[in-house]
Amino acid sequence: MCTRKWLSLVFPVLICMPGLSSAQEKNDFLPNQIKFNPIKLVDLVNPGLELGFERFHTTRTSSQLMITWQKEILNSTPFHNYDGWKFAFEQKYFRWHTPSHAHYMGFELAYLNVNYDDIGEFETDTTQSAIKYEDSFHVAKQSYSANFKVGIQFFYKSFAIDMYTGIGIKYKMVTHNGKQDPSDYMIIATDLNVYDITTKEGNYFGINIPISVRICYRF
Repeated sequence: MCTRKWLSLVFPVLICMPGLSSAQEKNDFLPNQIKFNPIKLVDLVNPGLELGFERFHTTRTSSQLMITWQKEILNSTPFHNYDGWKFAFEQKYFRWHTPSHAHYMGFELAYLNVNYDDIGEFETDTTQSAIKYEDSFHVAKQSYSANFKVGIQFFYKSFAIDMYTGIGIKYKMVTHNGKQDPSDYMIIATDLNVYDITTKEGNYFGINIPISVRICYRF
């Protein structure tokens, strides 16, 4: 219910914000983009099917909404029963806009909510004589992130390629359930294993580095 209510408020705002001038229309400027992120399908940590919509209000500004069904479609992670949603809203400012390409800066706010099952290594205490064992458990993870991004869009007729990177901050809330003994310690690999990091239990801040490529249809 909350998701449908949120979308019903955001989409009309994107569509109804001030449109393009008649001069821009004469130059065949296409104000709308439908987006698809193929790289998200093979994401090693948070895979999913990502689709979005971008609306240009002028040649200088646009607003973008991305929605991701977090689902492991191509078996890119060691997780099981991975499922959830991600919502992201971005406001962009374009330094210049030509018929072939456009450079931009953006500010993005995103929310992620996923659940999955995992297998980890635990120990009964932190002493050298601690008993170590493997255990399966359920992970519930939420995160809020704010990102500053830079990117470039390449245009060809009704299509575009959107390439971007950036840096931001993320606040994660991760809980574990179904462990053999909740008081035991999860062993985090010394080589900074990405899966141990993303599954680490607790509430904490982290650095976020968004980078990807999106395929767009313009109209």
